[in-house]
Amino acid sequence: MTKSAWLLVATVGILWCFCVSTSNAQISPGPLSTSHAFLEGMDHCTSCHALGKTIADDKCRVCHEEVFSRQQQGKGLHATYQGRRCIECHKEHHGKGFSIIKFDTTAFVHKTVGYVLDGAHAHLRCRECHRQDKLRADDILGRPEERRSRTFLGLPTNCVGCHRDPHGAQLGAVCTRCHGQEHWTPVDLFSHDRARFKLAGMHAHVACVRCHPGQDGGKNPRYSGLKFSTCQSCHHDPHQGKFGDNCERCHSTAGWQSGATSGFDHSMTRFALQGKHRTLPCEKCHPGASAAPVKSKPYRVAAFGRCTDCHADAHRGQLKQRPDQGACESCHTVDGFRPSTFTIELHDSTVFALRGAHKAVSCVRCHETAESNAGFVFSPVKGALCTECHEDVHQGQFARRMTKSCETCHPVTKWIPVEFSHDDTRFPLEGKHASVACTSCHPLVSINGKSTRKYADLPLKCEECH
Repeated sequence: MTKSAWLLVATVGILWCFCVSTSNAQISPGPLSTSHAFLEGMDHCTSCHALGKTIADDKCRVCHEEVFSRQQQGKGLHATYQGRRCIECHKEHHGKGFSIIKFDTTAFVHKTVGYVLDGAHAHLRCRECHRQDKLRADDILGRPEERRSRTFLGLPTNCVGCHRDPHGAQLGAVCTRCHGQEHWTPVDLFSHDRARFKLAGMHAHVACVRCHPGQDGGKNPRYSGLKFSTCQSCHHDPHQGKFGDNCERCHSTAGWQSGATSGFDHSMTRFALQGKHRTLPCEKCHPGASAAPVKSKPYRVAAFGRCTDCHADAHRGQLKQRPDQGACESCHTVDGFRPSTFTIELHDSTVFALRGAHKAVSCVRCHETAESNAGFVFSPVKGALCTECHEDVHQGQFARRMTKSCETCHPVTKWIPVEFSHDDTRFPLEGKHASVACTSCHPLVSINGKSTRKYADLPLKCEECH
């Protein structure tokens, strides 16, 4: 072996010995960070480095699968860095004290990861939510505790994932349908219209606990499984089932009394309301009803078969001798006491048939009474003689001649003209007498203190007038 060959072998041997003792310092560009310190040494280089190449993202994925899987799903912070290599942000071999994660929590915009911090959430520190006890993702829970303590992944996004459900899952898991993120109460977003029982009228002013009592020892209100198909599900029936179970036929949610008069179908009872009866307040027939609405007794009426069971007989029994015993409905209707349905035709069936001008005379002219508030007089009946109703303006001068009452001279159609013939008297009018005015021979005189024309006992001889 030549001298040059021995020199080459010696040099290689020395370099080999030196490299063995300082291999790490010569091959590695620097110590790894604390997180990757377990990968120190030549035996672990290929855990991150491909032979002859720089670091490959696939090598990172072996240990950080939870990051890559979320990136592929478009979730989390790393989804915003699609197409970029891991080493562009995470530098290594700068020593154990070097942080390979450059993450400023004070400047981080949370909406970039798909979850906006609103309301009270916006004022929380990161680690108040990102805690091990709140982790829910299976792939994160499978990591060592040291990894779990540092991760920002694995939190749930639904409310009950972090908060206790005080409703015991009665209303589902989407709390934001009713509650805002600024405060738990008051429940600003809840509307009972979304429930199967919509609040109307007085129900809208009832405290929630009145309908949603506590369960499990009174701690949690009950929201599901409540019965409300009928009013009796919550309310006591004051009528004890006498009117059925459909309270809405008479009452409304505006109030127990409100609308009861108009809403109640009185035809369900033995006395259907008709005419004027429909406009009466309940208290007119049911005294005490408003003062004690929950009692049934005020609604019971002992007798109502005849009008006089409730109304006074305006005719004071004068018509009881009629075949119908003076039944009010024979002449009156429930639409009003006046006008009467007793027609002229019906009047003609009485002992005094209406003829001539009598048909145009109002009833009160013949059936009035001098007594105050005494009603009308129908019995005993007058009218057989004209003078029973009308004053004799002749003061009895024709008493001997009135064979047909006043109708001997006056028709019932009107007082004048007079149907009188002077030829029927003791002094027939002849000659010039036939053209003389009546008043020329029949002067005004006073009889019984009344001024009238003189017709009886007039002179018959010429010299007694001429």
